[in-house]
Amino acid sequence: MEAAYETLQDAAGLTQLSAIVEDVFASGDLPRAAETLANMRHCLSAVGEVAEFANVRKQLEVLEDRLEGMVQPRLYDALSNCKVDAVQDIWKILIQIGRFKSLELHYTKVHLKPIKQLWEEFDSRQRANKPASEKHDGERLSTITSSSSSLPTLSFSSWLPSFYDEVLLYLEQEWKWCMIGFPDDYSTLVPKLLIETMTRLSASFVSRINLATGDVVPETRTLAKGILDILSGDIPKGTKIQTRHLEALIELHNMTGAFARNIQHLFSESDLQVLLDTLKAVYSPYASYKQRYGRMEHAILSAEIAAIDLRGAVARGVGAQGIELSETVRRMEESIPQVIVLLEAAVERCISFTGGSEVDELILALDDVMLQ
Repeated sequence: MEAAYETLQDAAGLTQLSAIVEDVFASGDLPRAAETLANMRHCLSAVGEVAEFANVRKQLEVLEDRLEGMVQPRLYDALSNCKVDAVQDIWKILIQIGRFKSLELHYTKVHLKPIKQLWEEFDSRQRANKPASEKHDGERLSTITSSSSSLPTLSFSSWLPSFYDEVLLYLEQEWKWCMIGFPDDYSTLVPKLLIETMTRLSASFVSRINLATGDVVPETRTLAKGILDILSGDIPKGTKIQTRHLEALIELHNMTGAFARNIQHLFSESDLQVLLDTLKAVYSPYASYKQRYGRMEHAILSAEIAAIDLRGAVARGVGAQGIELSETVRRMEESIPQVIVLLEAAVERCISFTGGSEVDELILALDDVMLQ
């Protein structure tokens, strides 16, 4: 009986709120509008799926969208100018109408831009390094003029640590600010920003890594190609993956690893799953390379072991076949330590680059190479 009475009260309250809600919006009092909509939502949940209030339910969704749209410009301004009080007021409004996702999206949108600009600085620097003759069609300058107008070439591997340092500093500042501005949500908002950043930069990051691996070998540097191009066959026939290619990839991965450890420390208060998702995003540019790790090692080990001369060196003559076989056996025995060194290096690369996750691929590559 009491429950039925409360339901009737909620129904009456819903009718009353529905009648005054437009006046509340017209007053411009956004906190009151949010409170009114929250009360309407509460009343609707109490009365359940009643056909009489179907239109009110639709009206409520429209009004929530409308209020969200009204606060968005204020939210953007408050986030852009670090207005703590204004941000908290808007946060309360969005929470009341169940639109926290809007806050999350706007926070990411505002703070993604500076990080993206940091990332694009590398391309700007590379364009500035190009000779003026490449920038202006038909305009040719002397070699001396072109050289003097170019800045020193900056490799991606030299630039990446400074990028990570600046991003880390930016995230540290955001973490501190969000602890004040969003005391209940800072441990998810800032990691979400980094996850979204890595998602946006992923394709470009993969491409830069690829070119950086090619820069360490003159042949691939001249062609502006890298490991992925060699594996896909998008490169002149005969070009093979060399140890230096993979070592360059591992060096970049180690730089990312140092950044990931700093991020793990910074986000230590976040939930474990949030932290795992963030670290996965940080390492995501290397996923396509790890998927191809077995093929890389296969190519490298095949070339290295093939370079070991196991053939007998004695010219054929009377009894030469037996002597040649003996020489071959001797060379095979002497080659064992060399092969072991090569295999140990491959294991070290596997652990360094994949943490051992691709050890099965390495074993398959070793089996195939040794049986050749």
